[in-house]
Amino acid sequence: VEVRRAVVQLLLDLASGCTNQHFYTLLVVVEKVVKRTMESEAEIGTDVETAMLGLVEVFKYKLLHIPPQHAYCVFRILVYHVQFQYQRQQRQKASPRAAKIRQQILECFLRMRANPIHQLGILRPDNVHVDYSPFVMCNESDDIADKRLLTRPLLVGKAAF
Repeated sequence: VEVRRAVVQLLLDLASGCTNQHFYTLLVVVEKVVKRTMESEAEIGTDVETAMLGLVEVFKYKLLHIPPQHAYCVFRILVYHVQFQYQRQQRQKASPRAAKIRQQILECFLRMRANPIHQLGILRPDNVHVDYSPFVMCNESDDIADKRLLTRPLLVGKAAF
């Protein structure tokens, strides 16, 4: 478990600074470690905790940096993990570590804000200032069911996921 935890931390450190296609390769490896551990072990280990809490930090960083697709990819992993934990919790009792992971992910989501021009941002720890992304926007649709994340690459226009 300690070796997996150390490897996951190294992969997340590399992914945080990566701006090319290698990011997805690193993320796939981290996701496989998390899925395999979650499906095979009854208790969530420190490796999964390190991976998921690290992904929260990677999401916060990638939200404000290019390419915006990286933030979207991490967001999807975080949402999937919370859903998986709630499904798993129905079958067995949740551990304190699992609750901590869910809490950190949900707190991150609750810190997200949108400004009048629909840029997505994240509230700083001081709970006063918000850092808005010039690359990630919310859709302007009035239909709540049609809301989805949009990205705006530099000088290219909007591209929906």
